[in-house]
Amino acid sequence: MQDGSRPRLAFIEGIRGVAALYVVLQHFCTLVDPHFVFMRPGYRDTLVGRLMAPFWYGHFAVAAFIVVSGFCLQWSLFARGGDGRVRELGEFFKRRCRRILPPYYACLAVSLFVILQVPRELHNVLPSSQYLPVTTENLVAHLLMVHNLSKDWMYKINGVLWSISIEFQLYFLFPLIAAAAVRYRDLWVLLGSAGAVALALVMIENAEKLYVWYFGLFVLGMVGARAAQNWRGGGMPAFWGLFLIAISSVWWTKNLAIRDTLMGLAVVVLLMEGSGGKAGWLGGFLSVKPLLWLGTFSYSLYLVHHPVLLFTSEAIGMREFESVAIRLALCVGVCLPVILAFSYGFFWLFERPFLSAKRRAG
Repeated sequence: MQDGSRPRLAFIEGIRGVAALYVVLQHFCTLVDPHFVFMRPGYRDTLVGRLMAPFWYGHFAVAAFIVVSGFCLQWSLFARGGDGRVRELGEFFKRRCRRILPPYYACLAVSLFVILQVPRELHNVLPSSQYLPVTTENLVAHLLMVHNLSKDWMYKINGVLWSISIEFQLYFLFPLIAAAAVRYRDLWVLLGSAGAVALALVMIENAEKLYVWYFGLFVLGMVGARAAQNWRGGGMPAFWGLFLIAISSVWWTKNLAIRDTLMGLAVVVLLMEGSGGKAGWLGGFLSVKPLLWLGTFSYSLYLVHHPVLLFTSEAIGMREFESVAIRLALCVGVCLPVILAFSYGFFWLFERPFLSAKRRAG
């Protein structure tokens, strides 16, 4: 891979930045009026609530993260001049652990501190009730990164960490999938992963709560990176078509596997187009400096935004205001700057020191 490959992939940081910010905005909505977001008794049908409606679907952003992860890992193998297989397993897992675990465990400590400060009278009030109680069992599950395997552990302490455990587990499958993709045709690998996901959804109880289709999305990203090596462009109409179908799926299906798969297909086409510099104005937009800056610490932003949001909202007395409009204004005007500042500082302390020298220079 030529040295110019990294700048051509700069737009991926923009994708990460947009996805992380979208998740933050979704959690603003959850905090501003959780009853409306969850459609539970007690919600208030307000104009502001309806304006927040486009930000209810954070699962799309997480699906995009998974596809991007598979794409970037596979792309990096080609960038090292290989055939797409992992040659040194020990070095691969060492790099992945350095990249993921230090910020994860630092975030877990921050999250524990914040969630244990929640007043007892709010333990059964949304959204705090999702993340409590903290037990020895769910804490150990988080430490071992297996909390995604039980719906009783999944959302405790910090409601976003379940997706990090899924991604970490996918790393152990990555070398096998990469080797299979070299030996067999990409289509067979993709169909095999789709079949495994379909079988899991049928055979495993509560499989939809385990997000088993993320395995298929991860493989989709890997296959996309392989196809991108010889991609000639011309896929942007397909991207826009898939993107619009994915967005419209919120009206015609409640099945998250279908919704996320459609978004994953759209994202992988965008990645393939952008890797060849053929994403047009959208690639240019995703490469603007503010989004690239946001993308550099998107992992930290994704990890810590929720505990910082809970802490800041409590500090400014947000729950004392009944007006949804005032709550939203406080989230955007006060909480968002605090979240961005804290996340960026967190990145410098717990993420950047563990990046490669090349990545830090970038």
